[in-house]
Amino acid sequence: MIQSYVELTELPVRPDDVVAKVLSPKCGAIATFFGTTRSTDGENPVTYLEYEAYNSMALTVMKTIAKECRIQWPKLEYVAIIHRLGEVPVGEISVGIALSSPHRADALQAVQFIIDAIKSRVPIWKKEFYADGSACWKENKIPMEMTKHAT
Repeated sequence: MIQSYVELTELPVRPDDVVAKVLSPKCGAIATFFGTTRSTDGENPVTYLEYEAYNSMALTVMKTIAKECRIQWPKLEYVAIIHRLGEVPVGEISVGIALSSPHRADALQAVQFIIDAIKSRVPIWKKEFYADGSACWKENKIPMEMTKHAT
């Protein structure tokens, strides 16, 4: 049975801590994803991101996403999802995902599913702050694969 760990934190997300939550001697694969703050939005220099959430709902949806992984990939052993809130400077991690599985295919597919589901369903909002002092709320883009299933 899949065991899951979900967390919202204002502390830095450390890759070793995320991976430690999914270690298992039964598994030969650990897949990870770490989203970091880029130094530019493509046009403007970014100094940091700020994340806000509807905490209780965000945690509930994150747990639901982890449960959906169990249905779609029943051989997964552990899932860990940690999302940072508050200020996240350039180069630091805003979201960490790790999954363990006996084989790599399930873990790799599930990590893609989780990050896409987080961006499209979890009530977490991102504001970019720029070097010139301006700021802009950013809309999460729904991955193309997910829009195909929305109709």
